[in-house]
Amino acid sequence: MPVYFVHETKSVFGLVHAGWRGLVNGILFQSAKLIKENGFLNSEFEILFGPSIQKCCFEVSNDVIDQFDPTFVENKENGKYRIDLQVMALNQLVESGFQDKKITVLPDCTFCDDEKYHSYRRNGKKAGRMIGLLGYLQ
Repeated sequence: MPVYFVHETKSVFGLVHAGWRGLVNGILFQSAKLIKENGFLNSEFEILFGPSIQKCCFEVSNDVIDQFDPTFVENKENGKYRIDLQVMALNQLVESGFQDKKITVLPDCTFCDDEKYHSYRRNGKKAGRMIGLLGYLQ
């Protein structure tokens, strides 16, 4: 999922791709640490989660489920589990000092909406690519 960071008053911004592996390995915690190391307060940033696969469609099997915090896991009782990556990411950011009220999560599911979005998980190697841009207009 694309996670856009924009400072509320300065020309400081960033974009992080937080897939499931990145989330379980702490990419958002590392992003928060990097922001602090560069002299900024995490509470001064607005954040947007771009379109991404949502809980309705993100399933994993027994082989990787132990990597996830059970708080974000729903057991489908067929050997599959649904994971709420957006809530997991939101929780990590709030835990890192970002303000919940400054975080926007787009509800668009890239897996469900095949008319609007490409999805590698849905289409495999035949999937198209998406692009995300972030910057300031003058």
